[in-house]
Amino acid sequence: MPRLHFHFLTHDQEFPDTIGYEINDLAAAHFKAIQLADRVRMFSAANRASDLRRLIVKVTDERQHSVLPLYSRRALCEDNVN
Repeated sequence: MPRLHFHFLTHDQEFPDTIGYEINDLAAAHFKAIQLADRVRMFSAANRASDLRRLIVKVTDERQHSVLPLYSRRALCEDNVN
């Protein structure tokens, strides 16, 4: 099972995922990206953290090659609703 990394990016910061997750396929990776973005959104709302509406989740493989397009948190959540 491949290990994928879910990096978070904002307009002025990058939060690299140095641990990653073992993920079965790209559909599961997409779901995990949605799940992680939603958790960050809940945390930021509960702690009145900076506005993360423009949060980007970049999914890469172990060599740091992108395996999914970059998604904003808003786009991920809207995709999850449909």
